[in-house]
Amino acid sequence: MTLTRENDIAAHIKKEPLCGIYYIYGEEAYLKALCVRRLISRAVTKGQETFNFHRFSGKGLSLDELEQAASTLPFLSEKNCVLIEDLELEKMVKTDFDRLKAILSELPPDTVLIISMMNVEGSPKKSAKHKALIELAGKVGCVCSFEKRRTADLVRFVREKATARGCELSSQNASLLISRVGEDMTTLSTEMRKLTAYQKSGEITRQVIEKLTAKQLEASVFDLSRAIVAGDVVKAVEVLRELQDQREEPVSVCGALSMAFVDLYRAKVAAVSRKEQKDILEHFDYKGRDFRVRNAVRDSSRFTKTTLFEILEVLSRTDEKLKSAKGDRNIMLEQAVMEIFLCRQRERKV
Repeated sequence: MTLTRENDIAAHIKKEPLCGIYYIYGEEAYLKALCVRRLISRAVTKGQETFNFHRFSGKGLSLDELEQAASTLPFLSEKNCVLIEDLELEKMVKTDFDRLKAILSELPPDTVLIISMMNVEGSPKKSAKHKALIELAGKVGCVCSFEKRRTADLVRFVREKATARGCELSSQNASLLISRVGEDMTTLSTEMRKLTAYQKSGEITRQVIEKLTAKQLEASVFDLSRAIVAGDVVKAVEVLRELQDQREEPVSVCGALSMAFVDLYRAKVAAVSRKEQKDILEHFDYKGRDFRVRNAVRDSSRFTKTTLFEILEVLSRTDEKLKSAKGDRNIMLEQAVMEIFLCRQRERKV
């Protein structure tokens, strides 16, 4: 069995008989951690954790100890629960991997074994071993895959958090929050606890969000790229000053700005080649970040392909300079942004 929707997984854990094996992987750490907590809470009788819960690190895993824990009878409880965190399959020799599969295939009916891939990529695309283990878990247990959620899903997520704590959050302000703090669900959950604790009840307004949350790097660089697209030098300098006040590393700012112009260049090349937005999404990894492509398609018409290439060259040289040259790196970044504006001016004169 394979489950990918959090509602289906939550319903399964709450109402259905537990499987013998759960293999949990994917990009969204918040949902993976939540799933593990719910499984342990369901499988382990409260107060009996010492006897019925066994935690192992996947690094240097002892198969002897794992087999012993998996075969232990539950004490004053219905289930015995075993958790393996970040199983390092690539470091396993074939004999150990075969033995691991044998242990998983012969679990006692009262054992629930959870493999949680929190910090190690557990995708079937990673390797043949991951694929084989996922296939085994899917046949005898349950595979839970948590990929990055789309913006619409995140808007619903934060609005539900607000409602659950007696507050209100409009879709527009939910989108504002996501644009400021990013799409990581753990961060969003933390920010919602802060906002609802401050608001206590009623509507969480734009003013409250801007007062209590700090823009993440990507959001600030988005403002910088928008200022460049609009030809607004004053706004661009203002954003650069804000980034300096936030003590953001110029190397990181340059990298994020480069990605914004890579998006624009891809969109421009697609337009010149008479390709559409769906073609860009098909060939590049924008999963859960379709808005970046939409923005790039919208804004790329303001540049020629040649100018975008020149801007990327400026950013590439600046990245190299920031990583190697001595001097004030904030000034180097400002000089790069001014050079980008000069590229735009030359374009208009042609």
